[in-house]
Amino acid sequence: MTVRWRVAARVAPAAAVTVFMVGGLVVPLGLVLVELTAEPDRFGAVVRDSLSAAGRSVLLAVVVAAIALPPAVVVARSLSRARPAVRVVGILLSLLPLLLNLLVVILAWLVVLEREGLVAVAWSALALPGDPPGILYTRSAAVLAMVYVVMPVMALILLDSFHRIDPRMREAARMLGARPLTSLVRVELGFVAPALVTAFVMGYVICLNLYLVPEFLTGPDLTTLGLLVQQDVIETFDLRQASSRALMLFVMAALPVCGALAVDRGVRQR
Repeated sequence: MTVRWRVAARVAPAAAVTVFMVGGLVVPLGLVLVELTAEPDRFGAVVRDSLSAAGRSVLLAVVVAAIALPPAVVVARSLSRARPAVRVVGILLSLLPLLLNLLVVILAWLVVLEREGLVAVAWSALALPGDPPGILYTRSAAVLAMVYVVMPVMALILLDSFHRIDPRMREAARMLGARPLTSLVRVELGFVAPALVTAFVMGYVICLNLYLVPEFLTGPDLTTLGLLVQQDVIETFDLRQASSRALMLFVMAALPVCGALAVDRGVRQR
């Protein structure tokens, strides 16, 4: 009986994950494919019409993830070397954007970036020349808000890898005359390279789903594929067109994830 319970304890987590994946991924994808097979010719037309929005979505996600990665590295490295109490506070602060509703985050950035918002107040308080920059309803506003959302996630992914670095490695680099920046680039970043890839891909995937941010902070000039899917479902109730675009969105998210897994596997086998 004890052996059976041990086997069950080992099999249960894998079975739970399998059921979750089947229920949360395979079934919805199956329903999408059923919708597509009803009118296969229309799928190609929808894909062609959606290529521009898909390109904007990919470019925006890549830019945001690339901008968020350096500050995420700095935050993760600083927290890994901080005292435990400071580290806990830093982790809680990093979780704050994730705990807030996305609409609350968008509203906060609207208040910060509006013509008489906090940016304008700070500009006047510092007595800077000229008018404050008009960032709201530009692409920069969407990029700033999305970086604010994804950067803490990327930092938390990197934190564990930085925390595992042996302090003797840093000490050895210092004794060999390496400056802090050189030690970071040549020693620490090499150690956390798989986590860097994971953090970048995770930031990219999250950005693909933040379609409300450019909609409110930029406008129709930055319409993303996720927003088109929402409009197909809520406004026109065109499920077949929404299914076509949803499949495109899934492929856009799945390909980098598969690439990151392949890179990680190759690194581990060396």
